[in-house]
Amino acid sequence: ERFKFISFMLDELICRGTHCGSTHIQKTCYVAQSMLKVDLGYKFIPYIYGPYCSVLSDEIGQACNSAILDHRSSYFLCDHVKEYVDTHKENYPYKKEIRFIGEWFKREKAAEVEKLTAAHMVITEVRPDSDEKEHIEIMQKWKPHFTEAEIKIAIEVVKAKQQEAAELIKELAKH
Repeated sequence: ERFKFISFMLDELICRGTHCGSTHIQKTCYVAQSMLKVDLGYKFIPYIYGPYCSVLSDEIGQACNSAILDHRSSYFLCDHVKEYVDTHKENYPYKKEIRFIGEWFKREKAAEVEKLTAAHMVITEVRPDSDEKEHIEIMQKWKPHFTEAEIKIAIEVVKAKQQEAAELIKELAKH
């Protein structure tokens, strides 16, 4: 099921013009789990490039070795997997969650995705009871290459996306 989710997510991002390296796969799986409550079973930790899961990293390598993913300068679906995704995309149970993430991260560079998901992790997991000032301070220590202004904008964007995600989860629960 994890490979299936990754395959559908990767297809969505590629269709939206996103260059998909391992950062995009790691961060979209993190957002799916933490913000959209998709149960992928990964354990993410704060890492130099934002939320990271070593098991997911290993699985990405296995997917390449098993002809599920193809890796050149970015990841692509192998032809038989792309055919499966194209055939089943409209009936995939997580299609709305995938579209949410695809729309949010379309054409975003890895550094921006890293910043946004790190901000989400700080707000929801590292220090959920802290105020914005402390969130910014934590982000500056963790991610010194981002300015305070960039971090503040990222936190604002993440909070708005968290509200949108909560609305989507409520909508999906009705069905």
